[in-house]
Amino acid sequence: MSGRVFVVDDNVEMCRSLEIMLEACGYCVKSFNDPDVFLAARTELDPGVVLLDLRMPERSGLDVLNEMKDGSAGLPTVVITGHGRIDVAVKAIKLGAKDFIQKPFAEEELLTIIERELADIAQAQPGNTPASNEALANLTPRERQVVMALAEGKPNKVIAHELDLSVRTVEMHRARAMNRLNCRTFADLLRTVLDEPKG
Repeated sequence: MSGRVFVVDDNVEMCRSLEIMLEACGYCVKSFNDPDVFLAARTELDPGVVLLDLRMPERSGLDVLNEMKDGSAGLPTVVITGHGRIDVAVKAIKLGAKDFIQKPFAEEELLTIIERELADIAQAQPGNTPASNEALANLTPRERQVVMALAEGKPNKVIAHELDLSVRTVEMHRARAMNRLNCRTFADLLRTVLDEPKG
């Protein structure tokens, strides 16, 4: 199934590279080198996946996500970043990003993410929350500590220090929590935890 992909990146060469790759895979691609032009046009766009660069000089990807919170249904957004920082990923998910991918990325990885989001659009599954809040209650106390710390933007090394664990043990708890919650990606895990009602 072909689908639409919108690239928002001030780097013209990056946009052209993505266009060539994605069009060769059968996608209909439209690029925006100016995030303001994209924001102005977004309500007129057909449903499709948005590939949003995080670092742009005039307006950051987080700024764009913040403005997209109102009236951008049918445009699931994948943030592209050159920095794999947990705190930035948490901010992006809180602002509505569906996933994030770090440069340099493998073509197969990006295509898998795009296909998944296009499938969710086709199935019209709002929210796409991978697990219910009841499932969070099934985590072990340690698994819950780890995922809550991740949702606060803390990297594995910091969590390991705070909980007096090895980094490998933290990674093990994170992996087990993802399995219990049926989360396919780290972004799914963050979204599940961040969607949990507080109080």
